[in-house]
Amino acid sequence: MGKLRPIPIEAYKCSKCDLIIEGTYEQAQKHVDTLIDRPLPVGFVYTTSSNIVYIVAGKGERDLNHGHLQPAIVHSLNLGGRLLEVYRHINSKKIREDFRKKRVSFLHPNRFKRVKLRYEGEKSADGKPLKLKRTVPSLEKLASSK
Repeated sequence: MGKLRPIPIEAYKCSKCDLIIEGTYEQAQKHVDTLIDRPLPVGFVYTTSSNIVYIVAGKGERDLNHGHLQPAIVHSLNLGGRLLEVYRHINSKKIREDFRKKRVSFLHPNRFKRVKLRYEGEKSADGKPLKLKRTVPSLEKLASSK
């Protein structure tokens, strides 16, 4: 049986998220240069084109791509307004990108009222009552940009 020999590897530690990055300095620097995203506000409500509603239910934690994985309540406006899932994790960076690319949108005010009646005051991931929000100024800018 052959002997094991150590081999040198090039690795760097991200100063923002403590990720160990194996590869070149340039690859590591590209990761470090990635901006850290802010979490979406707890209580923010948005929808997909297929009438699936997401309610951000907690701040979550930072992921390895400098976004935030946040718990969300998932609700269908179809299927009689049924709750589909409690605390599916969403990625704040991906949601911002989805707003920019118009894959998700703000809930229509009338639909927001119905969702608010159903979920306002429900417990968030940290146990506090949810206060639902239909819009977020930073996402309004993304949604209105071309």
